[in-house]
Amino acid sequence: MATAMATEVAALRRRNEELEREVGEARAEVERARARARVAEEAEERLCAELGEIEAEGAAAAREYRAHLRALADELALARALLSSSSSAAAAAAMARC
Repeated sequence: MATAMATEVAALRRRNEELEREVGEARAEVERARARARVAEEAEERLCAELGEIEAEGAAAAREYRAHLRALADELALARALLSSSSSAAAAAAMARC
């Protein structure tokens, strides 16, 4: 009977050691997962900040481009007006000579 109890106690101790080892491994894995999650969160924050900066730069570039297009359109309108007025003046001079 004592031998059976001693064997059972020894088996329980071995099982307890196994379980403690498994718990230690599980805790270590959880810590590694937490570390990976922290790294991923920090990377996400950096990417979000970079994306915000890029979006702001893109919006500024679009505003500059629109302003440049407006300036070109104004310049084209002025050139057309000058051509129209000079061709009208030339036509009037030609008519006056006739």
